[in-house]
Amino acid sequence: MINFFFNDNFAFWYKDGELVWTKSHYRGRGKNQLFIKAGTKAGCNDAQGYVIINSHKGGDKKRHRIIYDMFYNSLTKNFLVRHLNDIKGQDNIENLSMGTYSDNNKDRIRNNLLPKNNPHGNLGVYKKCGLWYAVYNTLEGDRFAGYFKTKDEAVEARKQLVSGTYKGKILKLNNTSGCTGVKWRHDTDKWQVQIAENSKRYHLGQYTEWWDAVCVRKSAEYAKHDDSLEEWFNRRFK
Repeated sequence: MINFFFNDNFAFWYKDGELVWTKSHYRGRGKNQLFIKAGTKAGCNDAQGYVIINSHKGGDKKRHRIIYDMFYNSLTKNFLVRHLNDIKGQDNIENLSMGTYSDNNKDRIRNNLLPKNNPHGNLGVYKKCGLWYAVYNTLEGDRFAGYFKTKDEAVEARKQLVSGTYKGKILKLNNTSGCTGVKWRHDTDKWQVQIAENSKRYHLGQYTEWWDAVCVRKSAEYAKHDDSLEEWFNRRFK
């Protein structure tokens, strides 16, 4: 753990996750003028829990961003400086890392914190198109358990994803139905069904009910398994 650090380009010393002023100076004007002694801790907490520092010419800045810039001189406006443990104010350099909003959300899930866009009260469980789905973020990528009719089923699937005991098919995150070949069409508000064989794509219709669409897809899969997909399609759709 780094306990002390100094960078000539900054007006602070880094000490145990905090910043202290390197020089004595005056802040403010007139009756509100304050004398700040060298070695005084810099910054105060804002309403969100971050420590904010007014660095004169630079204006108000968050302390964790200043610390990261002091160490690496690579701060980029398009990137976040993340708290790896998601605890604001714990600005030790070992707890800071630069990343994207996606990286920050994965940190929240890894630390068992609900994302801001999840109002359902269960980590990794969301609702879409009237159905519940479960997601688990790992370092290897997102694992998506698919859609369920009840919230309890999705919660249980999420637990199994985390423990590695999930027996169902893990789908791509952009799948909107929980069933391969079935997707939600926002332009028609229906479930669209397709299947492919030998580079030929079969369009199996659109359905109001999710279960009807899934049943059609499964019937097509059985026909494909029996090498009779073309016959089944012609009999049902032509």
